[in-house]
Amino acid sequence: MFYENIPLWLLVTHYSFLFFTYLIATSNFSRKKVKYFSLLTLISTFTLPLAIIFQALNRGPGLNEYEYIVIMLKSGSKLSMYIVLCHLLILVFWVVFISVFIREKK
Repeated sequence: MFYENIPLWLLVTHYSFLFFTYLIATSNFSRKKVKYFSLLTLISTFTLPLAIIFQALNRGPGLNEYEYIVIMLKSGSKLSMYIVLCHLLILVFWVVFISVFIREKK
């Protein structure tokens, strides 16, 4: 069977982004900055790759991982909803982190 995959550069970028998010959330949690939000981000950065891999195991031929997640999201899959919500949480974490960082520099 032929399976489509996401380009390697995109995977490396995505998992590097998750790794740096994990490092910054760990640093914020240890310094007790935005403590509970950092803890929630730590949990999501740890479980998100596992959820993506688990979701990708069920995809059929001709779809890459993200296309399959979008299709399953439209059908109401809870795992796909979790993946999208974790990505949104991480984006909000970065917005909060950057705004706090800018506020501290002033």
